[in-house]
Amino acid sequence: MGYTKKEKELLIRHLQAQMQKVDREMEDKIHKQANATRQKLLRRLNGISVTLWDVKIKDVLQLERKKRLVAKTLLRDIQDMKRESFRDMR
Repeated sequence: MGYTKKEKELLIRHLQAQMQKVDREMEDKIHKQANATRQKLLRRLNGISVTLWDVKIKDVLQLERKKRLVAKTLLRDIQDMKRESFRDMR
């Protein structure tokens, strides 16, 4: 016993509606996850001092090799290191 043409059309419409519902739910999950990730990243960025935004990791690593780092003097130490390397280039 097979399906009539009308029953097949109803079944197809029903399956398409379910598929669209699942698509919407998945997109909602994606947007929620993206927003959560964005918020997490912003919290981490806001935890970084503005004065350190322009400091390159390379400079921190070079300074770390030379001496023990102290967060309080990190920026000044990096600026001093850059001045010294600039003088050496002359």
